[in-house]
Amino acid sequence: MGRERETLQPIALQHACVGLIAGLILAELMFIGLSYDASPLARGAEDLWFKWMAYGGYALNISLAMIAGLLLGIGPRIVTWWHALGYAYANHPSRYFLMVHGSVFLFLWWISDAVFSEAAQVQPPPSWMPIAWLAAVPAVAVTWALALAPHGFWRSLLITERSAVGLALVMAPGALVISTFAKSLWAPFSDMTLQLSAWMLSRIYGEVTVDYTQAILGGQEFVVTIGKECSGYEGIGLVTLFTAVYLSAYRNEFRFPNALVLFPLGITAIWIFNAVRIVALIIIGEEFSPEVAIGGFHSQAGWIMFIIVAVSILLCADRMPFLTAQPSNERKKQTIRKDVRLAIAMLTPLIVLLSTTLVTQAFSADHDWLYPLRVLATGAAITWGFIYARPVLAGPSNWLWPLAGGVIAFCMWLLLVPNDPEIDAKTSAILDASPSWLVAGWLAFRLIGAVVTVPVVEELVFRGYLLGRFSATDLSSPPRYSWMALLASSVVFGLLHDAWFAGFGAGLIYGLIRYHRGRLADAIAAHAVTNLLLSMYVLHTGAWSLW
Repeated sequence: MGRERETLQPIALQHACVGLIAGLILAELMFIGLSYDASPLARGAEDLWFKWMAYGGYALNISLAMIAGLLLGIGPRIVTWWHALGYAYANHPSRYFLMVHGSVFLFLWWISDAVFSEAAQVQPPPSWMPIAWLAAVPAVAVTWALALAPHGFWRSLLITERSAVGLALVMAPGALVISTFAKSLWAPFSDMTLQLSAWMLSRIYGEVTVDYTQAILGGQEFVVTIGKECSGYEGIGLVTLFTAVYLSAYRNEFRFPNALVLFPLGITAIWIFNAVRIVALIIIGEEFSPEVAIGGFHSQAGWIMFIIVAVSILLCADRMPFLTAQPSNERKKQTIRKDVRLAIAMLTPLIVLLSTTLVTQAFSADHDWLYPLRVLATGAAITWGFIYARPVLAGPSNWLWPLAGGVIAFCMWLLLVPNDPEIDAKTSAILDASPSWLVAGWLAFRLIGAVVTVPVVEELVFRGYLLGRFSATDLSSPPRYSWMALLASSVVFGLLHDAWFAGFGAGLIYGLIRYHRGRLADAIAAHAVTNLLLSMYVLHTGAWSLW
């Protein structure tokens, strides 16, 4: 057992190093992509090499599509290749290739600064610079790949998975063609959305204001312009992606090709709901408040509709025998049912929290006075799910680690997240001008939400469900220690927050506390300590933007 543990720990460390190197290329791409723009220089240049640089964005999109196609083609063998990559990295002098990669990237950074600078737009640099830039981009990718594993590993991957490589080569240009073709459909699709919305609105008001040439729709006093972005393409894309990921993750529990019917059902539902969203926006603006319609409701209603459709897809997939596979025996059927119920108990409170958040913000013009509804609805979801989630919520017997972790996360949050004086002043003015009983009630529910419901909801999902899934552990058991599972769950946790880097760091702390004794309640307690200290700081200083 001791030798086995000594073997597993280095492999876990190697996988963590591979994950860090993998994240390095993402950080480099974001830095170069956000810092420099090739299109202005390329449009104004006469040199052929400069014009080729105009296709840099297309090349990046095609490359990402090829990677997605390769991963899709590898499919269930991706875990095997991941372990093979860890072993290949173990016997590979990666530090030398990392030094070469860093040098090449610094050269790319330097030459990008020279080629894309404002001075270069007035006086184009010599022709060798764009040639060198075009050569440095693939050099960065190649040296990064060699820093991960020797060329033999990549050669074996490409030969063994040649069918997946073929899929990637077909998928990449196909995705570009489809996206270009889809843009040409925006106008007619927007017209269809406008017609459906106008028909729905006419059932309510009888006479409506509609101009199909200008894409204008409304009642007698409140009208809006239906832009191309309101055609429903965003929602269709999100629902398609959500359905694809869901069916892929639980492919063994579905009957194919029957389960593919979820795609047209979801697409049709989100398109109809998009028209309902437009009609609801006009009704709110006509009958209630134009400020609420254009402000909170306009920005949040799309996500409300998406969550409704996503939850409907989950319910249909779970309750329709036409779609689900039949387990081979009763014991397996009971195990699957138990696991699904526990997963639903872990995820439902977050869905309720996000849904009620969108609803309360949608109907709030200046301040979210409806916040108590979030606490009540989320509390009800937690109470319902406690029946199934009780096995993973055993209480902590030692508060030292949760207390220490919560304090560290609080200090880190204060250091990394600056408050917004404008939001602070606006919130203070609203609270000062409101009745004391209303302010006191709102603050009480805000404190309960921050210290009780939010820690329970987020830890059930991120340190309960995701950490267990990413580490390939049964949800009812303590998760196996995995750096990749810790990093992945923390990244997703960070993305849920506006201050994503601080959220990522807090997620690492709570994940390590969960790993320490295997108790999810320890992570919940640490999260509650952080939020309690942050609430006390906000109430004392008036830094409302941190809450």
